[in-house]
Amino acid sequence: MGKIFNPVISLLNKLAYPYKFALIGALSVFMTAVLMFQFIEQINETIDFRSEERIGLQFEQPMRRLLEDLYEYRSLSSSSRSATGGRLAELSTAIQGTIREIDTVDSGPGRVLNASARWNEVKEKWKAFGEKTVALSPGDRRRMIAGVVSAASTFYSNIGDASNLVLDPDIDSYYTMDIAVFKFPDLLEKLSDIRELGAGIALSGKLSADDKTQMIVLSGLIKSDIDGIQSDYDAAVRGNAGLKPLLHDALQKYLISTSALLETVQKKMLDPKKIGIGVDGYSSAVRDSLESTFMLYDKVVPVLDNLLGSRVQQFSNKKYTNILVAAAMFLLLGYIFIGFYFSVRRTISRLTEEINYMSDGDLTREFHSDSSDEIGSLCVPLNKMARRLGNVIGEVSEASQGIASFSSEVSAAVAEQAAIASEQSAAVSEIVSTMEELAASSTQIADHSNAVVEIATKTWDDTKKGDGAVESVIMKMNDINSDNMNSIREIVELGRKSKEISKVMEIINSIADQTKLIAFNAALEASSAGEAGKRFGVVAVEIRRLADSVMESTGDIEAKVNEIQDEINRLVIASEKGSKGIQEGMEYSNQTASLLSEIVAAAQTTTDAARQISLSTQQQNTASSQVVAALREIVSGSTQTTDSIGQISAITRKLSTLSDNLRDMVNKFKV
Repeated sequence: MGKIFNPVISLLNKLAYPYKFALIGALSVFMTAVLMFQFIEQINETIDFRSEERIGLQFEQPMRRLLEDLYEYRSLSSSSRSATGGRLAELSTAIQGTIREIDTVDSGPGRVLNASARWNEVKEKWKAFGEKTVALSPGDRRRMIAGVVSAASTFYSNIGDASNLVLDPDIDSYYTMDIAVFKFPDLLEKLSDIRELGAGIALSGKLSADDKTQMIVLSGLIKSDIDGIQSDYDAAVRGNAGLKPLLHDALQKYLISTSALLETVQKKMLDPKKIGIGVDGYSSAVRDSLESTFMLYDKVVPVLDNLLGSRVQQFSNKKYTNILVAAAMFLLLGYIFIGFYFSVRRTISRLTEEINYMSDGDLTREFHSDSSDEIGSLCVPLNKMARRLGNVIGEVSEASQGIASFSSEVSAAVAEQAAIASEQSAAVSEIVSTMEELAASSTQIADHSNAVVEIATKTWDDTKKGDGAVESVIMKMNDINSDNMNSIREIVELGRKSKEISKVMEIINSIADQTKLIAFNAALEASSAGEAGKRFGVVAVEIRRLADSVMESTGDIEAKVNEIQDEINRLVIASEKGSKGIQEGMEYSNQTASLLSEIVAAAQTTTDAARQISLSTQQQNTASSQVVAALREIVSGSTQTTDSIGQISAITRKLSTLSDNLRDMVNKFKV
């Protein structure tokens, strides 16, 4: 499932937080604007729909007068009475005026309905009728005027279709529209038909079977229209009770007058043996019905227009209300969005500032955040890491101070050992000189046997001194050996301490590894948190970079400690070599002591065995040569010891330098 979001995650990871917020905000504004545009467009379409209905009513009102005049014109055209000529002229003039009024509507707002072609058909038929009316027979005249009436009725119905009146979705306006658009023209046509048919029957006083059938059919159709109008009225009032006081009186008058007309037809015109009503009486009944019908229409159309107008106003108010609400929502969301951005930015800035202090070595800083989100909760593990790192640095600092102290002690011991070695070398040099003199004396004894006693006495004294010197040399060699062993133990202790530093470095590396793991987990948490966690991912990367820096520093320290350990190992080896040299010097010193003992014994027997002076002198000379050789070897060993001590001193100085470097590196951290 997460793979689906990889592209957008990859995109957002490449952007800084300001650009992320800008991108998300722009997309949100764009999508909301599109939705609002679609919604407002839908409202505008509804407003246009209702407006077209009202334009249809602008056609319907003059068309009502046109149909009224045309039906009356058709009825009078069928009459044979001479008094109708003046009325026909009046009707023709009225029809022409109504046509001009409809032309005005058609050329103005009515253009949106595209009804001009059908309206032109009505005008052409009326024009043709007017041009031929004088030359036409009554039957042709009636057929032509009937064609004009039919075209006008058709146009009336088409206006209802073109203006969406027939599609009105509201119950009250739909049923009032049905009365005005469908029921009215149909009822008007039937009333005109029954007026013409009934006037002819009343005028002739006869009722044929066909006339009776037509009258019954027309009466039934009119009754059906009455019931339909009553039904439409009831449905409209159920949908909008406010229509009842506006339409009730006109409807009742219509129902009464039309029902009275049907009752007149039923009682006074359907008996073929006796027509019980004259032309004037019948025309009066029909006229009352027509007038009530037109009165009802004149009530219905304004009511319908007001309904449609109020609907248009409602939708307009709804549109502007929605625009204001959307604008308020945009402002509120923008305010919250900007506040969220500054909240995240402030938290991350504080964390970044504290991390920068830590990267500069100040481990006393603590992370604080006013936020309770994931970024704010990061302060707890960061503070824990800083404290642990500070503790480790403190331990390293103490260890480096211990190393420095041990280095000083070793240096002092080595310096003391170097002084002792110098004294030993001087003593051995004196012994060599003495032994060389002894050898010379022995030669003189061999050459001057007369002075054997004196020389033996002097030799006795000298040998005793030599024996004391050798004993002193042995004691000095023992001291050197003891000091050397102490130096070796201190060097070994120093190596052990340096290994403890290595262990501390391992602890630091372990903590750094754990820090990197925490940073890695934090990065995972940031990526799973989406937009709100992207700055959190940046902080995790900075933490990993800090952990890498710590590991790199500990690596440098570990390398320095390894160099110290190598130098210590070489110092131990050199000390061991010096120790061997010292042991050999002690052996030679013991040999010298033994030889000197023999010399003393020989000196003691010199006075008793003068005859053995020559032989003893030769032996002494040989022994002296051996002593000189041994002492020379001791001198060589002492030189080697001095060199080893110099190496130890150099190593201890280097160790001290490395310790100082380690202390300087640790002092970069403030804990």
